[in-house]
Amino acid sequence: MIAGRFTLDRYIGRTVVTSAVGALGVLVLLLTAFDFLDHLPAISRGRYGLSDAALLTLLAMPRELSQVLSAAALLGVLLGLGGLASRSELVVMRATGWSPTRVLGSVLLAGLAFSALAAVSGQWLVPIAENHAQSVRAELISGRKTLHTRFGFWARDGQTYINIRDILPDASLRRVNIFRLNSSHELVLSLSARRAVYVEDHWQLKGVVMSRFSEAGIKTETRRSIEWESLLEPDLLAVIRLKPENLSAPGLFRYASYLDGTGQDARSYWFAFWSKVMAPINVLLMMMVVVPYSFSSQRSLGAGQRIVVGALLGLGFALLGRAMGHVGLVYNLSPIFSAMLPAVLLAVMTVWGMRRVR
Repeated sequence: MIAGRFTLDRYIGRTVVTSAVGALGVLVLLLTAFDFLDHLPAISRGRYGLSDAALLTLLAMPRELSQVLSAAALLGVLLGLGGLASRSELVVMRATGWSPTRVLGSVLLAGLAFSALAAVSGQWLVPIAENHAQSVRAELISGRKTLHTRFGFWARDGQTYINIRDILPDASLRRVNIFRLNSSHELVLSLSARRAVYVEDHWQLKGVVMSRFSEAGIKTETRRSIEWESLLEPDLLAVIRLKPENLSAPGLFRYASYLDGTGQDARSYWFAFWSKVMAPINVLLMMMVVVPYSFSSQRSLGAGQRIVVGALLGLGFALLGRAMGHVGLVYNLSPIFSAMLPAVLLAVMTVWGMRRVR
């Protein structure tokens, strides 16, 4: 009996996973194709070449995978269990005592892999790929060598190396470090600024500590503020500043905490943080919510109809998640409430649906 249960668990899980992987592959390929087409105008204007567009398209794939993972998992359950229903295998399972709750458990076990993928892509793959993509875009636009690391954004301007630890939502910079070398690649200037703001046609550095190196020794001075011409073009800020949804959860937490500590509005970052935390759970709930639907529809729907239903459900959930972010900002709702409400609704729909098919 136990062996038979494990066999059915594996069979249902394999069916669901195979369908979900297929759906995920199709959705990612479609988004990748559209993303590449978006680069064609820039290629035609000579801003960058075909190889650059291909690289940016590849770097966007983790983000696209993260965006469609929930929908692909949902489609996998719809198509997988729908196929079992169309072949009357769900009917046979129920006749042998395999209840909808047990099928739900099998789907849940299969969904753990997709939940783990959502966590990995959201916490590591997307931030790493987006950091690299932003560096490539910045280099293509400015002609400077740039790099995104865990120590912030790096740019080179001749013999001057610029490090910016934080780019704030108001386009100001925090924790700026500038290093200048001579022709012999020896350090001649080291400057650190607590904050930098763009005023008219120059950057104003505040809280500056500057050290000059020469054969006579090191001369260090502190200034409240100085002007600096060549730091970073303001047009590049929109390119190198990562969107909240593309940061890792620890990065979002640190950033939102800093904004709170300085009296700035951090609600969008807290919403992005809690959305990132909820993403693996949302994947499981998206898979679970359509299990009772698969039983209730049984053999009445074809694969095409199930795809349409799955697409509508996935689109509705995505729109609800985005809408809650805007509604929360407008009506000053708690970010954690705004991020968790879609998941709560999915859980309620799952419980209600399972009660109907018992």
